[in-house]
Amino acid sequence: MLLIAWLVIILIVSVLPLSGPDIGMPIDKIEHFILYGVTSIFLFRHFKTGTTRKRAAYKAIVFSAAYGFAMECLQYFIPQRSFSPEDAIANTAGALLFCIVYMKLRKH
Repeated sequence: MLLIAWLVIILIVSVLPLSGPDIGMPIDKIEHFILYGVTSIFLFRHFKTGTTRKRAAYKAIVFSAAYGFAMECLQYFIPQRSFSPEDAIANTAGALLFCIVYMKLRKH
């Protein structure tokens, strides 16, 4: 249930109009990196039941990256939002790094 709530929160945040000035810093890329990194951890925990850790990590990373890409595509159609390949890259990088580190740390 927490996973579904988390994905809905991401959806809501992704479709809300942006507010505030653009300060020219890559803070939004860091936010994307962390947001989808946490998403991949939630997904890893969800997928690890009944499968190998490696397969669960693969599914978590792919699903997180795909969900992030879908949110970027959705933003293309929303006023005051736009598709950003850089955000999609940050989403994927966060999902990959967080999931791998979490999986390695939880191994011991």
